Amino acid sequence: MKKIQAARLTLLPVLASLAFMVGCSETVNIQLEPKVNAYLVTNSQQAISIDEADAAHKELNTWLSEHQTGWHNTSGRFPGGIYIKSGKDGIQVTGMEVVIYSTSGAAPNARYVRNVGKKELPLVRAIGQ
Repeated sequence: MKKIQAARLTLLPVLASLAFMVGCSETVNIQLEPKVNAYLVTNSQQAISIDEADAAHKELNTWLSEHQTGWHNTSGRFPGGIYIKSGKDGIQVTGMEVVIYSTSGAAPNARYVRNVGKKELPLVRAIGQ
């Protein structure tokens, strides 16, 4: 009987953490401008222009439209990937995350992050390669 009670007490913090994480997700509604600049994070000086006719632009715009929920607040830094500047927003696609940045200040500021599967957004990941 005491083992069951101990297991229940152990499970309570796990369930509370899960509820907290689910309850803290944000809705983010961002769509790409018709023409944007993309940059490899390893070479931020060379802009790669993509427009709405490009498959990578369509892929990311569709993904953003279909994944408006489940974002989490962040202020971290995320290495690697591709960075796309669209108006006052920056979108970084890394190996495991999509990060939304505010670009209204002197330097981009990470605001939201959402996990992404390694096989999602293959055309975006291939920009500049």
